[in-house]
Amino acid sequence: MERRYGGIDGFNQTKCLEQVVANGLKNCEVVICEGMYLHTFGLNLTNAMFQADRHLLVFLYAPTQTIHSRLIERSGKGVTNKAVISKQHNCARAAQKWQSIGVPVLTFDTSQISVEDEARIIIAKINELCGDNLTETTLKT
Repeated sequence: MERRYGGIDGFNQTKCLEQVVANGLKNCEVVICEGMYLHTFGLNLTNAMFQADRHLLVFLYAPTQTIHSRLIERSGKGVTNKAVISKQHNCARAAQKWQSIGVPVLTFDTSQISVEDEARIIIAKINELCGDNLTETTLKT
C-alpha cells in the first residue's frame, strides 16, 4: 500500500517528523523526506533518520548566482541575501555531520547536473543500500 505524507511545511518544525517517518515505514519500504530543515543537525532529525534500517542524505545546492537567477525565473524577483548563503553553508556542515556518523551522503551542485541524472544516481544508491532492485514505481512515495 502506498501512502503519501504532504504538507510537512505546515507542521511545527521537525517535532512530528519521527512519527511521520515511523508511520510511513509501516506502509512502504522507502520514505523520502524533502526539505526537512536540513540546515540543522538536531535530535528531531536524528530520531527520524534512525527510524529506518538504512539511511541516505541527499544534499542539493547551487551557487548563489544560480539561486538568484532561478528565483528571478520563478517569481520575477531575485533574492540573494546572507540568510540564503548562511543556510547553504549550514546544510553543508550538517551533511558533513551526517556523514561522520555513518549516513551516506550524496551531494549535487544542481547547476552542474540534470534532474534526471540526480534521480538516476539516487535510485542507484537506494538500490545499493537496500540490496534490492527497487523500481521507480516503488520509489513513488
